[in-house]
Amino acid sequence: EMKSVAAGDAPAPFWLESTRTPRAWFERRGIPVAPETDTRANRLLWMLHDTLGCPGTFEFKRAEMEALGKKGRVVGDDEVVRAFMEGLRPGGCYLEYLKHADIAVRLGNTLFVHGAVSPRSAGFVPTLALPF
Repeated sequence: EMKSVAAGDAPAPFWLESTRTPRAWFERRGIPVAPETDTRANRLLWMLHDTLGCPGTFEFKRAEMEALGKKGRVVGDDEVVRAFMEGLRPGGCYLEYLKHADIAVRLGNTLFVHGAVSPRSAGFVPTLALPF
């Protein structure tokens, strides 16, 4: 769930600097940290920008949806969020990809991973209680 912890209270993911909290993202953009601004869209924008390193993806998805939809129709933020969430549900494109993907592959003495293995991440297994 994207809002299990309020943006003002959520910590940065363990692999990022402590300055990459949702609160810091809101503040860098001049958005007040309040329940009415702690939307699913803003939370997803924070995740894409600060935790996944793909700051343009939200708008790329919106442009794709507009190009594939009815000509001239503007796609709102909630629709973009819904499209991302649908991809994570059973049968969704992201979940299906992850079900068939390898988190890590060792070929000979080389380990291939998305991201990195560092002293902070080696052996770390997140719990379901993590707020991300």
